[in-house]
Amino acid sequence: MIASGTSRFANLATRCKKTKTFTTRSDAEKWATIIESEMERGVFVSRTEAEGTPLSEVIDRYRREVLPSKRGAASDESRLKTLDAHFGVYKLASITSTSVAKFRDERLKAVGPQSVIHEINLLNRVLKAATMDWGIALPGGLPTAQVRKPTKPRGRDRRVSQDELNAILEHSESAELATIIALAVETAMRRGELAALTWANIDLKKCIGKQNLLDTNFRRHFSADLRRR
Repeated sequence: MIASGTSRFANLATRCKKTKTFTTRSDAEKWATIIESEMERGVFVSRTEAEGTPLSEVIDRYRREVLPSKRGAASDESRLKTLDAHFGVYKLASITSTSVAKFRDERLKAVGPQSVIHEINLLNRVLKAATMDWGIALPGGLPTAQVRKPTKPRGRDRRVSQDELNAILEHSESAELATIIALAVETAMRRGELAALTWANIDLKKCIGKQNLLDTNFRRHFSADLRRR
């Protein structure tokens, strides 16, 4: 705010704890009128912290405080690097739906729609943590909520054939891959679930029955008949 010598600007700066510099008095008057109107209507939100905090700082904090508790931490770490490279220098207040949409379009030239959806969703979680957990108000709200996400690709409509599996195994040097593939095909378990699987998760007695319980401690319970294997 320019030095004016009037009590209006001094009082406003005290009430909203915010100052701003302008090149002309008329611009300062317009800004002061907007702020006063917002305060009178009870909708004033301080932009100071959002205007002074770059996204890179928020990403670093998210990485330290939130990411370790997430199951998909490894994948999100890679996505955070992408977001930091693109938005890191941006102040939070300057990240708009337009800039997020531009990021979406640029990323679609390099990766698939699902990858872009994951990245936008992660940006949304980072910004939400900043506002809900760390008290940094975004005057314009979450910009990610106003961006159209890419259309998801069609899901797979067929199972891999045994001939295709055999071709993969023929070109693999892994002694364990055949067993891993057989278990994955029979149980539809995810990669992380397969990696975490131990003998304690398998009921050997029920393997001779129709149902075999596999509990991988990933909040999923499912049955598979392993007698053929």
